[in-house]
Amino acid sequence: MKQIISVGLLLCLHLATYAQVLERQVIASGGTDGNSYSFTIGQAVVGTSTNQSFVITQGYQQLLDNNTSVNIVEQNIVSSISTFPNPAISYFQVNASFEYPIAGAIQLHNILGERVYRKTFDKTQQLNSTIEVDQLASAVYMLNIYSETNQLLVSNKILIHN
Repeated sequence: MKQIISVGLLLCLHLATYAQVLERQVIASGGTDGNSYSFTIGQAVVGTSTNQSFVITQGYQQLLDNNTSVNIVEQNIVSSISTFPNPAISYFQVNASFEYPIAGAIQLHNILGERVYRKTFDKTQQLNSTIEVDQLASAVYMLNIYSETNQLLVSNKILIHN
């Protein structure tokens, strides 16, 4: 009986070690900006390309999905942002400066990604807004500012402590 268990254990160990072998398989490669990238299944990839307007950083390789899209966030639209007090008890102030006048929306999202607050603002280069949060539960929220085309401009964490 011990011999059968030993053989079974050795067989399981052999299969487990054999199952961990992954052969390298390049699924995408390219680069025309002087940089060259190649991506393989299961390999951590970090590549960054920059120009005057954009920064694109590649993270971990995911499965091929033809419905996947990448949003390129234009940099330097937001010159500065401050939120205070943080943690907030009943309200907090958002002050943001933009490089040029824009219209958009301020949104608060809970930890589940659900939008719990939304306030639009007209074209401005200097945003000053007070947000009442006394009706929200104590938690960490994400404060997101979007352009009128629904482009995420900036995201900050805010702690609400009621």
